[in-house]
Amino acid sequence: MTAAEDTLRSWLAELAGMAVVDLSDRNETAVANMMIFALDEAHDTGVDAAALTAFLRDAYRAYSLAAAKAGYEGWFYAWHDEQAGQLRTSAAWIRSAAELPFRAPIAVTDDPATIAAAAIASASVDAISLSDLADLADLSGDGDGGDADLPPEPGRPPLAVFARPMLRAV
Repeated sequence: MTAAEDTLRSWLAELAGMAVVDLSDRNETAVANMMIFALDEAHDTGVDAAALTAFLRDAYRAYSLAAAKAGYEGWFYAWHDEQAGQLRTSAAWIRSAAELPFRAPIAVTDDPATIAAAAIASASVDAISLSDLADLADLSGDGDGGDADLPPEPGRPPLAVFARPMLRAV
């Protein structure tokens, strides 16, 4: 077994042990159901985009199984958090992708390869450095390190999110 296969098997074992929950708040539920996978580990062990795509399909099935066991219906979703250098997965008890709990604009895809390719190709698998973030924070000119005065980023594409309604138990 290769190091890449070991990494993905370990990640799948984490998913197999998860229990999904339904809290009173959609955002709290999303955070409680979130699993986070470090992309530096994937890069270090040689995980490629095809293997990561297969992992995302397996993650979708694992979330669907956990939701069915708990009696929930909703959506699975996954995205690449470039700033943190992570692949993230979660579940929300919503009726459509339009209700996904993101504050930023998103582009929903039914193809996990989109997310996997971006994650593997990312230059910031170890997260964006604090010095880069400090440089951005100082752009506001107010010295408080906040981003309230930063202009919106023109041309920045929406966040790509792989999302599907979870499989139902039969």
